[in-house]
Amino acid sequence: MMSGPRVALTFDDGPHPKNTETLIRILSERIVPSTFFVLGRNANSHPDILRQMHEAGHEIGNHGWSHLSFETLSDPEILRELAETNQLIREASSQECSIYRPPYGAITERQHALINEQLGYRLILWNLDSLDWQKQSVNELIRNVTNLRVKSTVLLFHDFSDITREALPRILDILQDYDCTFYLASRILADLK
Repeated sequence: MMSGPRVALTFDDGPHPKNTETLIRILSERIVPSTFFVLGRNANSHPDILRQMHEAGHEIGNHGWSHLSFETLSDPEILRELAETNQLIREASSQECSIYRPPYGAITERQHALINEQLGYRLILWNLDSLDWQKQSVNELIRNVTNLRVKSTVLLFHDFSDITREALPRILDILQDYDCTFYLASRILADLK
């Protein structure tokens, strides 16, 4: 029986040419699974990093093509953003995409229903934002994400954040000391039902 918190580490906006490979290496060294929500435009530029994510056993989720807020796009534009990104994910990694996260977490109920109906994707947001996109120190970031207040946490990071790259080894050490169990984002949702 698990005693510690359940945590799904998620990384948005990659693959990033400077940070993502380092994140993959750190996670692999500690045997920690994670979920990368990739942008199509970045996946198009770095399919080799997408392959590395897959080969390391990480889950790849769809974050759209351009990082435009879905709330500003038409239905056909949203479906095109997701379909084009899914094609890149499939070609580079052979993974079939089943989950998505809209940029900024911005989506209407109607849009969510459309995506689920047309593509069969499940929506995954987060309940703890690392705030790594703000200017903060490594120690502030570590404090933000290691003070877990709920039993199950979907934790949001970003591939582009140098602070995340620097802090991740210490974050993982602290979370492992808390006896956390790490999950893929889709798996933690399944276990919460």
